[in-house]
Amino acid sequence: MVMPKGHAAKHGHAPNGSQSPTYRSWGHMIQRCTNPSHMSFPSYGGRGITFDPSWAKFAVFLADMGERPKGQTLDRTDLDKNYTKDNCKWSTRAEQDANKRQTVRWQMPDGRIVIEAVMLKELDLHRKTVWRWKKSCRVIKRETDNVWLLPTT
Repeated sequence: MVMPKGHAAKHGHAPNGSQSPTYRSWGHMIQRCTNPSHMSFPSYGGRGITFDPSWAKFAVFLADMGERPKGQTLDRTDLDKNYTKDNCKWSTRAEQDANKRQTVRWQMPDGRIVIEAVMLKELDLHRKTVWRWKKSCRVIKRETDNVWLLPTT
């Protein structure tokens, strides 16, 4: 992993070439945003996603985000915004899976917006039922936020 120029570490997160999970998360963020050869660049840097310039220094990133908790990875709350202190958090895999651009979301009868898996469970529905609704145009998707609305009858 290529790090930003002038990055000399005294933070203790890469002793003897072994990188801490926090350091790896930081390095992967840098690569996704800046390296056109990185496999995820089209979804990050290629879309204009960048990171707080002060985060080019690992020590600043570490001070802002803290140590990466076990079983969690770096996540952006708003997927259309950059990696910044106010838009990032450590998340579990399940939280990250629910926070993807392609995640299908539904508005529940009580007004909550939930991911499809939650809607299916709470309403005791099968995926085939939802597929039939979509095929028969019984449900519509709001274009403003890509949220599906349940049928009214």
